[in-house]
Amino acid sequence: MHFSLVLPILSLMFGATKVDACVWAVKLCELGDPLTSLYVCNINLDHMGSGGMEKQKLSLKVNPVIKSLTDQPVDTEHVTYYGFPYYVRINLDCGDEQESVKAMQKALFIGLNPSAILSVVEPVHPTLLKPQRLNIIMTSAPLHDDVPCDSELCQFGWYVPMPIVNGSVVYRMKVMSNGQGFHVPEKSFALNVNGLIQTQIERSQEVSFGTQWSSFEVFAGSPSRPLWSTADNAPVMVLAAIPNYKGVLITSSEFDHSTLIEVAIESCWVGSMRCPQAEFALTIQEAIAFESTVFIRQNQLLHQFVGNYSLLALQASSSDAWEQVLRSFCVEKLVPVPTSNTGNEFFYILGGGADMGTLYRADIHDGDTTFTELRDTNGRTICEYMVYSLGVYEICLIRWVTHRADEDGTSIVLAKFYYSRSHWTYHVVLHDQNFHLHGKLPKYVPEDTGDSFIVVNSMTPDKSTANNIYVIMIGIVYNPNSGILYLWGNCLICSFDEGKTFLFVRGFPTTRSIKYFSLSYHGEFAFVTYHEEVWWGQEGVDTVIRVKPSPGYFVFGGLQSLKGFKKYMWPSDLVTVFWDIENQLQEVVYYEVKRKAHLVKRNLPVAEILSYNLFTEMFWTEQGSYNFFNFPRTCPFFWEYLEDLPQPEPYSRIQQYTARPPLVTHPSGIQTTTSLATYQGLLYHLLKLHSEYIQDIGDPAQNPISRLLMDKMVLEDYFFYMSSNGISSSGYSVEMDSFSRMYTNPEIYLPDKVYLDLHTSYSFSVYINAGNPAVSRDEIKNIWISAEVSDNDFLHAIVTRHEFFNRASIVYKVTVSDRGAFPGQALAGYGLRPFTLLLKVLRSEGRCFQDTDRAIVSQGQQRITVYIGCPPVFYPFFLIQDMVSGESGPFLGSYTFKVVGGGAYSRKNIRYFTSEEILLYNSYNHSSKQTLTLMWTYEGTSVNKTQEGFEVLSGTNNKIRWLCEKNSPCGDLSAQGLMAPDFFFIIEVSNKGVDMNTYCDYALRFEIHVHGFPLDPTRALYFMLMTLATIGVILFCYIVFHCCGPGLKTLGKAAYQAAKEQPHIERESSLLMDELEPMTYARVRR
Repeated sequence: MHFSLVLPILSLMFGATKVDACVWAVKLCELGDPLTSLYVCNINLDHMGSGGMEKQKLSLKVNPVIKSLTDQPVDTEHVTYYGFPYYVRINLDCGDEQESVKAMQKALFIGLNPSAILSVVEPVHPTLLKPQRLNIIMTSAPLHDDVPCDSELCQFGWYVPMPIVNGSVVYRMKVMSNGQGFHVPEKSFALNVNGLIQTQIERSQEVSFGTQWSSFEVFAGSPSRPLWSTADNAPVMVLAAIPNYKGVLITSSEFDHSTLIEVAIESCWVGSMRCPQAEFALTIQEAIAFESTVFIRQNQLLHQFVGNYSLLALQASSSDAWEQVLRSFCVEKLVPVPTSNTGNEFFYILGGGADMGTLYRADIHDGDTTFTELRDTNGRTICEYMVYSLGVYEICLIRWVTHRADEDGTSIVLAKFYYSRSHWTYHVVLHDQNFHLHGKLPKYVPEDTGDSFIVVNSMTPDKSTANNIYVIMIGIVYNPNSGILYLWGNCLICSFDEGKTFLFVRGFPTTRSIKYFSLSYHGEFAFVTYHEEVWWGQEGVDTVIRVKPSPGYFVFGGLQSLKGFKKYMWPSDLVTVFWDIENQLQEVVYYEVKRKAHLVKRNLPVAEILSYNLFTEMFWTEQGSYNFFNFPRTCPFFWEYLEDLPQPEPYSRIQQYTARPPLVTHPSGIQTTTSLATYQGLLYHLLKLHSEYIQDIGDPAQNPISRLLMDKMVLEDYFFYMSSNGISSSGYSVEMDSFSRMYTNPEIYLPDKVYLDLHTSYSFSVYINAGNPAVSRDEIKNIWISAEVSDNDFLHAIVTRHEFFNRASIVYKVTVSDRGAFPGQALAGYGLRPFTLLLKVLRSEGRCFQDTDRAIVSQGQQRITVYIGCPPVFYPFFLIQDMVSGESGPFLGSYTFKVVGGGAYSRKNIRYFTSEEILLYNSYNHSSKQTLTLMWTYEGTSVNKTQEGFEVLSGTNNKIRWLCEKNSPCGDLSAQGLMAPDFFFIIEVSNKGVDMNTYCDYALRFEIHVHGFPLDPTRALYFMLMTLATIGVILFCYIVFHCCGPGLKTLGKAAYQAAKEQPHIERESSLLMDELEPMTYARVRR
């Protein structure tokens, strides 16, 4: 039966009312000035911006509001409260503005209130905070719009704060219903920081990046082009290749809003003999967006622009204008690397003209870009190396390059070598420090025989086929999670060993050629042909399927038109395709309605389209006088689900906070701008406490929630009474439990990422039901699950099968474990290695689907990304504190104890030791009886030592004794004043290289202040002898005094008396001499 007859049938089955067709929508709203208003939040505002946050500066406007809440459980004395620059307004979009307003009013009456889960995406290089995964679950607050209204219930919106966190510029928000009222499916949005453009007061976006254009007519009739950016980390997407237009299309909301910008670069003719240019073109041929930087190519010139991202710790300053880089290099093509690694982002620059065959790699680290030419240790380029390996050739062309995302920075190059005009070969070449020839591609495309993968390698002889279709390769891309290398052109090839063996994927016609390729990094991929066809495939599946155009897409588009979605009603031109934050395939299309240009994003739900493809494969069956449709069963089972799932937090490593707005006294529950400001200021303070808690070693008793309310806990009953009775000077009440830390999620789910430490495992069960219990045992026995891991050296998967014939069911117990092959140890969250576990029900590919409340989804495959290494958010303090689960316990592993710094008498004298000094003061190998430099020793039985001679401690009962030998910094300390000497020790404990129970490199430094230091023996002996001498002298004097005392006393008295009488005798003698002197003189004269 023709598929066009299916549409009327499905329209009856899937028809929807206006309310049923409503979806969530969000808009960013700036903080008002004054605070009693919200800016750029009207529901009828046609905001043409990129949809991102342009402001990154916090506001103090909320501080006086919260400071006035003296009767609320908030700290109004010691804390300064800041507000985020934006709120998020949540609306219902029912296709029509009036219908949307009515639906929101109805929702408020019946209790429907949305919640928003904000996910903070980790940056490429986390420098301000340790690596973490953070979710904030916020209950929305309804607030009236500032529009004229004469009704009690006026136009309103639901609002939540829009937190921004230092170190992150990419945010994901999922909006969901509280389960009351009519059903609205959850929906996710990208809310990123746009540091490239700034909107001025007059609402025009004219900055150094470029000038905004208001019309999208430049996309009319133009071919589609690829969208290049760093997956999950680029806050702004930039789309180039707009014909005859010196501009790009930018968006920071995944094309929910977009802006056309004419870039502010000089267009000049720079063609030369060395770098020939056939003709000058205004077009920006290529653009690649990174976390903080954008690169574009116009003709053979490469330009760079660094955005203004104050939230990131950038080494490079933000750009005032576009800067031309690699000025002396003739640029032919830019090649993106969509994944980051070791804190860096990458892309490649291929040379043309006189630089043909020359290859540069650009490394971007914290906004600073380094360009490195790829040469081997002998100084040879890849083409010069291939002359040595292959011999003489005429032309060497580098077609594409990708990055393996390992510590060695290995590049994978696709090169084409012409030996003559009709004889060429494609080779895969690896480059680390040298070039390595990995494999040669076959010359002809093999015929599709209907079997599974067609496998060839370098040793397979080239055999001509009936069609003699030559292999023509255009590009390559590498998935580090699964280790699969894709090569695409006029056929699709994948390689599991980086180009040694090639597997041709079936289903793609040889009459088509792939124009660009888009990898989701979650097990799916899509590509677009030069005929603007969209194809889709899965890793581990041997066939690709055309999604658009297809019978299923025709049915899907028709149903969307019947539901009233206007963007599916009109003929359109494909602009680009990409994978969104929910791993859903999206297309950006251009169409015109009444001479007005529209550029919109449309969903391409692959599972739903494929299910409609199967739905069209129905058969018209005649049986007697009855005619009916027959839909053959295509799926080998009826349904499947996961069970026995463990609590996700220990494996997903997501930290979660919950936040609710203040409780208002108005019966309608409508908030005010001041209560909303209070909501935002308290949430900021909570996240500030969280950042302080995660940067240091956290005490469980000092978590952010405890610190937020610790001064108010004694008045908990009082505040509960006040809020319950609506008693408040501000008209609203802050509840004590408005903010909380969620350690366990009530919903058990399969995490998107699983983190495994050394020899740990993750287990769950897959339950498969075959349908009717009356099915035969043979049918049940034909249902099998295969388990595949991307690298068996690192991961081990065990699948155990249990059959239940009475229920026509099979249960598979699945356990994936770490093999202990991770090299060394690393800090928490650093150096993780991603791998993939694929569970696949045989014969279910593209044939098994399930209709959920959100959408039609595929069944039969479960794909889990497993990270091996030290999981994020794990910190020790001789006590392991798990910031995710909140649990803590003693550290029982092995560790080294070293003194790495110190100083005597005062903290001002502390200095850190050099590596040589650390060995002298802590290692038995570098200290002896002659050097006398040890500062401490282990008190106990035999203990292990490292190769350097450091003691290895373990457990919780360890004793040390301070030696402080003579030549150590704490040895021979003299007392200052009457106080005994003291010393400040800087201690480092680390389990790196000595603890074989974890991949985590636990390292911690802390201070120990030791009072009352004993003196050095020599100095003590000297002090003792001096003391004894002093005491001896005093004792001798005492003995002499008591033994000879009486005689000495008499002698003393006599001496005193004699001394007292001596002046009298002298006077008498003097008088006598005066009398005798004249007589004597007279005698002499006579």
